[in-house]
Amino acid sequence: MRMVHVLGSLDVGGAELRLLDLCRELREEDAEQVFVLLAGRRGAIADRFEALGATVQRCDLHPIPTFPRRLYATFCRLRPDAVVAHVALVSGLVLTVARAARVRTRIAWFRSDGDGREETAARRAVRAVLRLLLRTSATSVVAVSPAALRFGIARPERWRRGIAEVIPNGVDTARFAPVERAAARQALGIAADALVLLHLGRAAPEKNRAFLIEVLAEMRAGGAAPILLLAGPGGTDDVTIPHPGAATDAGVVFLGARDDVPTLLGAADALLLPSVREGMPGALLEALACGVPVVSNDLPGPREIARVLPGVELVDLALGPGVWASAVKRAIADHPPPEALHQAVAGSPYALASAARVWRAMW
Repeated sequence: MRMVHVLGSLDVGGAELRLLDLCRELREEDAEQVFVLLAGRRGAIADRFEALGATVQRCDLHPIPTFPRRLYATFCRLRPDAVVAHVALVSGLVLTVARAARVRTRIAWFRSDGDGREETAARRAVRAVLRLLLRTSATSVVAVSPAALRFGIARPERWRRGIAEVIPNGVDTARFAPVERAAARQALGIAADALVLLHLGRAAPEKNRAFLIEVLAEMRAGGAAPILLLAGPGGTDDVTIPHPGAATDAGVVFLGARDDVPTLLGAADALLLPSVREGMPGALLEALACGVPVVSNDLPGPREIARVLPGVELVDLALGPGVWASAVKRAIADHPPPEALHQAVAGSPYALASAARVWRAMW
């Protein structure tokens, strides 16, 4: 069975890493995986997909006038059994082309509860057209959370049951598991008795990393001396421009893109996620699987996880950094034992094995 995934690029990001985990779980015995990229580049982790036996190729979005024709030719050449579109509402256009190319199974996969774009009349009109294309072309619409599903198709109740459904992200509980904290901190050169806060995410406006500097200041004012680790690609300007002092602050450590996420989580006392927009945050699930409590903005995706799993403290950003500082202290003091958190994730719908079973059945 040949599965063709259409997405922008294979860069380091939550959606791409979750997709990589899914491909690793399914491997070649389930389906041949082909990734068609639209953004004009392969991305930093494309070679990891190829190492799993996947094929990676480009069909650049630009020039836009010829894009549908070139994508149609790509589908005709590949002859997929199914196309999975990962490009938000543009999936409506992609799956319309797939339908014209007589692909029988056409799936749109939504990962976020919004696109962060300004609400204008023109934007609403474009979304309406793309949702109409989606309605006429998709054989299934899948989302990682109910909020992401509502963003994708606006009114899920108008779709037939089984056509539009929620399939949560799955975390690999074999890879993400509690580790010995002293060893993890030694590997990172952090004192064994330090208070360590961690953020996992790229330097992007929606991740709101600069807010954590304010939380750090509040905790220091209360007598604590935490170390804040910021891991993720994209540089440091999103933090150091609004807070220039963070560039030379010994308590703020910019780690950049990292492959040793389980070690980072093993060294942390808590994971902080002040994002202004999320779908189903993989970093939150990874932290819980490693036995680390999480303080997150009160968004629909994290709220869904907190409904099922312990260890998540939800705090609205509007309450300010002082309330967040108190929530961090509370989360560290009151969270369940690491092994209990890990077992809760492993037995939940958020485990990778569970998500893979659902995708096998769909394919």
